[in-house]
Amino acid sequence: MEATPLIVHLNLEKIRSKPFEIYSNQNIILIISGIGNINIAIATTYLLSTFQTAKSDKIYNIGICGSKSTNNDIGELYTIKKIVNQSTNKVVHITNNSDTREESITTTPIAQNSSHKIKTNLVDMESFGFYSSAKLFLPKESIMIIKIVSDKVDDTILGKNIIYSLLENKIEEIKSLMLL
Repeated sequence: MEATPLIVHLNLEKIRSKPFEIYSNQNIILIISGIGNINIAIATTYLLSTFQTAKSDKIYNIGICGSKSTNNDIGELYTIKKIVNQSTNKVVHITNNSDTREESITTTPIAQNSSHKIKTNLVDMESFGFYSSAKLFLPKESIMIIKIVSDKVDDTILGKNIIYSLLENKIEEIKSLMLL
């Protein structure tokens, strides 16, 4: 769902279906992990151990997130500077070299419909697993998390068209952050 605008706008072609869907072109490899910390940790590890990487390579987690703050409008794009793992209270800091707005995010094990346990303005289910796996292969300066606010932490179920539109509206900004 979240990957479709990237696949279309970056002219990526499917190269694998199992164990994960993988798309690529000459410069980019995209893997679809599915939802949750475990899925993204496995997918990130698979990607970085299967495809040769160099210390100069970059890796990005691009997706949607919820917000409990009125200061984060739906459709806004942020790079993540700090991740709080709700399950363990572990905190990691990320170095971003962009002039995009930065925000902190809480990674939770299940979808949240209440903001009282969320320790940051933004919330998702993948950032901590992604970062934890990626840092085993690449320097932390090569890791970037890009999130687009999709909802206000409630029971709303977003349709595929809404998610597609949110990402498509930010595709040029995403490409700029990826230096494409």
